[in-house]
Amino acid sequence: FLVGFNFGSREAAQLAALDTGCNLLWVQCKLDRGGNRTFYRNYWPAESSTYSVNVRCVDFYSSTPLTCIPTPTLCWYLLKYLGEVIVRGNPAFERFIFGSSFDNQPAHELNPLFGCTRKNSYTDKFNRVLGFGPSGISLASQLDSSEFSYCIEN
Repeated sequence: FLVGFNFGSREAAQLAALDTGCNLLWVQCKLDRGGNRTFYRNYWPAESSTYSVNVRCVDFYSSTPLTCIPTPTLCWYLLKYLGEVIVRGNPAFERFIFGSSFDNQPAHELNPLFGCTRKNSYTDKFNRVLGFGPSGISLASQLDSSEFSYCIEN
């Protein structure tokens, strides 16, 4: 199932695969060089005034099974699917808007922690995942609500 949302200060439309087994909301980020290899335009942090990398590894990984690699300038993560590392990137905060241009419902704006993926072994299969897993970094957990539900339409 795919979930639509707008992303960043430029409100770029995105579609992400809903994954209840993954804890991280991540999108494919464009590198400083190179072209886009995906159907939807890759997110480019340099184009957004609401992008923030003010994340410490210890804060990001305290409630998740992700692997942390601290460096002097950024915190990096490794995400495994079925035991194989396929996603690498840096955690950041960005503006997300749900329910605005996709279904004409009132917009819900958030500034959640997400994964800005720089390397993805399966770019040809998927390049955005909306993680609804049980850890503290999943989108459902970041909503800071005691109750959460979602409806999947066919």
